[in-house]
Amino acid sequence: MGFEKYPFQPCMFYWRDGEKMTILLLYVDDILVATKCDKKLREIEEELTANFEVTDLGEPKKFLGLEAVRNNEKNIIWLHQEKFTNSISRRFDMLNDKGRLRKTPMKSCDAERKGDKSTKDERKCDAPYRQAIGSLVYLANGTRPDIMYAVNVLSRKQSCPTNEDWELV
Repeated sequence: MGFEKYPFQPCMFYWRDGEKMTILLLYVDDILVATKCDKKLREIEEELTANFEVTDLGEPKKFLGLEAVRNNEKNIIWLHQEKFTNSISRRFDMLNDKGRLRKTPMKSCDAERKGDKSTKDERKCDAPYRQAIGSLVYLANGTRPDIMYAVNVLSRKQSCPTNEDWELV
């Protein structure tokens, strides 16, 4: 269909004709097309429909776990993972006593230094540490780059996490 593969994203393809541009994201059987060129969009739809069983779901609300909210007046698309965040918060008990997520992604070094080191729980933890870290990595890569540093630090302990490490998660 005249698309070129984007060199840094194996699932991204683009088509350009002067000022007109179309981006196609393809992952297994999910396709997302972004374009301002109605003619190219119809051409893509016709080609895909002629060769595959296709269901047009209209305006994207969710794609590969990312939820999209569009404000046409302000010309903004907001991506979030609220449902995924809530599900991992419940699954790994990451809520505070008031049922809300904690505000900071990681304890500060000063707060940790002030703590009594003799009360730290150094026993090996039997919690689902790797699953939690994997979920947080997916979240950080998708829509929450602000937690990436904390997740990276915590991921260093995957081979032998302690109960204190689990508390930090």
